[in-house]
Order: sequence, then C-alpha cells, then structure tokens
Amino acid sequence: MTETTLTQEDLELISMADLRARYEKLCAYRDQVEVRIAPLRAQLADANAAAEKARVYATEVAKQLSDARGGQSWFVLKKNIGMLAKALGGK
Repeated sequence: MTETTLTQEDLELISMADLRARYEKLCAYRDQVEVRIAPLRAQLADANAAAEKARVYATEVAKQLSDARGGQSWFVLKKNIGMLAKALGGK
C-alpha cells in the first residue's frame, strides 16, 4: 500500500464519515504490517544483542592484547624504534 501525505486542504474536503473510514483503514493496515514484521523485529533484537556481546568480547581481547604488549610502554617502544631507525639511516 502506497500512501500519500494528507494536507489540511484534503481533510477539509473529506466528510467526517470518510475521514473515520480512512483512519480506520490506515490503522488496520499499520497493525497488519506490525504483526507481519514482528518476527523481523525479534531477529533484529537478537542480532543487536549478538553484536553487543561480540563488541564486549572484542574489547576484552583488545585489552588483553594491549596488556600482553605492556600497555602504553608498547607505543613508547615503537616510537623509540622508529627514532633509532631514522638515526641509523632507515625509514
């Protein structure tokens, strides 16, 4: 069902009975769509929960990796290696 936006002018040209009928038809359609997409909403919720669980796990692994390297000292080490390599004529 493709719906166009009603204007105030449209509303003024439609009788109250027709307004009510249109309102009820659109609400019924909305409700049918909501019922039809409920399984997709559940799948999306599951996917979002799995993504959050994966994000938390990735954060934990990244912290373990950083800790195993020595944390901030790893970056200092790499900086020092770079400076020494330059001093020795490297890149």
